[in-house]
Amino acid sequence: MKDEMSPEEREAVRQFEREKALLWEAMNRYHDEQWAKRIVEAATLEADRKTVVWFLQKGYSVKDIAEYSKLPIEEIERLREEQGT
Repeated sequence: MKDEMSPEEREAVRQFEREKALLWEAMNRYHDEQWAKRIVEAATLEADRKTVVWFLQKGYSVKDIAEYSKLPIEEIERLREEQGT
């Protein structure tokens, strides 16, 4: 039974390990980017909701707010009901 690897086998193992490390790095970078994107989207949505609430409190109509907001009318109406405006 052969215990030693040939130089070609060792090089193949090293190449495999390098490729595996690069793949893990790429996967982690993608995961981090997706996580950051979700955080930004959540923060933006929360800011949009706060802005809509402010406009509702100022007496703007749901229709007017919907024209300038990224939120759907249903969400604006839900926020209006929550605010009692």
